[in-house]
Amino acid sequence: MHAMEGGGSLTIETKNIHTQEGNMPCPGMQPGDYVMLSLTDTGLGMNKETKEKLFEPFYSTKGKKGTGLGLAQVYGFVERSKSAIKLNSTLGKGTKFVLYFPRYSGEGEETINKHANSNKAIVGSETILVVDDEEALLELAKEILSREGYHVICAENGNEALEMIQETPIDLLLSDVIMPEMDGYQLANIVQKQYPAIKIQMVSGYVDEKTKRNADSGLIHNVLHKPYRAQTLLERVRQLLDQ
Repeated sequence: MHAMEGGGSLTIETKNIHTQEGNMPCPGMQPGDYVMLSLTDTGLGMNKETKEKLFEPFYSTKGKKGTGLGLAQVYGFVERSKSAIKLNSTLGKGTKFVLYFPRYSGEGEETINKHANSNKAIVGSETILVVDDEEALLELAKEILSREGYHVICAENGNEALEMIQETPIDLLLSDVIMPEMDGYQLANIVQKQYPAIKIQMVSGYVDEKTKRNADSGLIHNVLHKPYRAQTLLERVRQLLDQ
């Protein structure tokens, strides 16, 4: 949308591909079967500097229209799923992203039924503070938790969250890790020292080793990775509150 403000074409393509040794679309890929997803626009394209910094957290060419976290999160998803991503872009001639996901060959029914038939309690009435600098993700978490009975309050950054905790007793802090000014682990460290009774669940869509410095090892180990299933979030929250 931002790259084609004057209009244009967005082409989305998927197909199955097979890769062989010596003929890999991206460095680091292993031979085998993949599902390819490509997205091509006829927009502004990118210069060399933009392409080099594209996946860095908080790097954005959109000004106030973007946080610079979208593609950093995509890169995190791709890395964790042992996938690959390729970019082709020419200034003034558009951009093409190609993603390669390892093709799943198992049954899958057992996993689906396991979630569908889960009898774990997920409802509650406790107060949860959700912190995320992306408004859409903030609203999503609020909706998931609110419909199961939780009282949910929201903050868009760490400083705002600390002010809310002073004013409203909360039972659990659900915070994104990568945020400007004060990251999630820095916020968690303050909360652990000043409000030790508050349970904490970290959420992240991007793996950044810098944010882990001086962070609580338990929080790092139990981080909930985006994108998460609603059921997974609810079960994790309930488990923490019941401890």
